[in-house]
Amino acid sequence: MRREADVSESSFQSTALRLDAALDRVAGLPADAREPALDAIRTLLDLDRETWARAMARIRARDAALADALADDDLVGGFLVLHGLHPRLTIDPPAPRAPQGLLQIGRPPGTRP
Repeated sequence: MRREADVSESSFQSTALRLDAALDRVAGLPADAREPALDAIRTLLDLDRETWARAMARIRARDAALADALADDDLVGGFLVLHGLHPRLTIDPPAPRAPQGLLQIGRPPGTRP
């Protein structure tokens, strides 16, 4: 996969670290606050997955080369793998570049993906 010039590796890493820190804070909340926050995150991820699935299906139907180019982009391709939408790649467990806190959602505290 390749990364387009407009999103630097340091920017991606910085954002991933911020997300990890935020998810760590959510994990540290009392259960009555943590569960609604995790439910909101899961719902957002479901919405992202459905949105991207629809978008990629429409793109592929009109321009398979563009869909392949998006999948080959490092950032977009990783996102597609994370959501199980990449046309050629699947990874189990999810994408290794996904922020660890994101991979931890729904898992018991102290366990790793």
